[in-house]
Amino acid sequence: MLEPDELPLAVAVREGRPAYARFRVRAERGLVEVEAGALPLLGTAGYHGAMVFFWVVGEDAESTP
Repeated sequence: MLEPDELPLAVAVREGRPAYARFRVRAERGLVEVEAGALPLLGTAGYHGAMVFFWVVGEDAESTP
């Protein structure tokens, strides 16, 4: 289990660097394995936020519509 401060979005916001993790989330059909990547949004004026992307992996990906 990931601690909240280890989640990719938290790392991207706190450290200003891309981050990646694989973990399970609870969905309507039970626990689903996902991967997540987060990218900080930086510009000439400095930090602007972050984007996070999730995708289903493993056996769960085969049953995703």
